[in-house]
Amino acid sequence: MSNLYIIGGSTRSGKTTILNKIITAKPMIAVQTDAIREAIRKALIDESSVTINKLSFSGDATFHRLSENVDISHTKHFSQEISKDDLTWNAVAGLINYYDGKGVDLIIEGMVITPERLKSLILKDFKIKA
Repeated sequence: MSNLYIIGGSTRSGKTTILNKIITAKPMIAVQTDAIREAIRKALIDESSVTINKLSFSGDATFHRLSENVDISHTKHFSQEISKDDLTWNAVAGLINYYDGKGVDLIIEGMVITPERLKSLILKDFKIKA
């Protein structure tokens, strides 16, 4: 079983210091949610260090799905209004899902991760340590 470490807290409370001490003692994959927010800003609006309060998305996503050894192309329409915190959480949850079951420890530092958000995860392998 692998560990999923969660470090949350208010601004300037020492989260990064704790992260650095943990990964020095036990190297693992580390994700800082500030970096995820920066990547989202860069990808969506090509701006750095601005505060995005709310985002609206709509369009079509075309993707491929393998079904019975046949590659089928799908197009799915989407329309969504989402807060920056929910968008960041969705990205973090995607990373957690990706690494779950891979036999590695993962540490997430930065954003407020509520018990409700943790309960929404369907984990195969991770043991949560907050």
